[in-house]
Amino acid sequence: MSAPSLSRGRKDPAPVNPFLPAAPPPEPVQEAMPVDELLGEDLAATGPARPLGIQAPVGASLPRTFAGPEARTYMVGLHGGAGVTTLTQLLGEQVAVDAGTKVPLGGTPKVLLVARTHAAGLAAVQRAGQVWAAGQLSDVELLGLVLVDDGPRIGKAQLSACRQVMQILPRTWRIGWVESWRTQTTPEISAAPLRVRRTVNQLRAIGAPRTVNSTTNEGNPS
Repeated sequence: MSAPSLSRGRKDPAPVNPFLPAAPPPEPVQEAMPVDELLGEDLAATGPARPLGIQAPVGASLPRTFAGPEARTYMVGLHGGAGVTTLTQLLGEQVAVDAGTKVPLGGTPKVLLVARTHAAGLAAVQRAGQVWAAGQLSDVELLGLVLVDDGPRIGKAQLSACRQVMQILPRTWRIGWVESWRTQTTPEISAAPLRVRRTVNQLRAIGAPRTVNSTTNEGNPS
């Protein structure tokens, strides 16, 4: 009596035609960008493009410092610990300059204000908005404000306060909380969610030095 065949019940793989192209690899899953609770589907909120000419409270001002000509964008914190150093690292030294907490004087520098979303940070934004609305920063090209989350979650009262200050300045961006940055000496943009990565890319594009294409008219010899 012959031994049973070991191949009984087992399906052989389908033959591969070497003359046909290989099947394409599966498409990568597209990462969806969630709707932001402050900005919706947008990356930035838009406010008044120019100062409204509103009188600032007595004594309202922002600290200033003289600075040389600079094509890059100054990142100015409205309070200590605003996140200026982190943002400057994310945008890169070709785009951004860490200006600490003082608005530069000299020329017409490009400036991005930076503040945290806690109560002290939003109060600082309110004061800065009053100074700008009164025309006291007319020598500055104010690009807008970057709000940096001060924790992994923002309460309803904070969200309401954020919405109020977002109407003060020309544009407002938000950098959400990235837990891994707490343990990194230099923040890695690859570790951030899609919305944060796209926001940083937009800030890089807006803050980048302008390139001027000049043409020389040498004229025709007579």
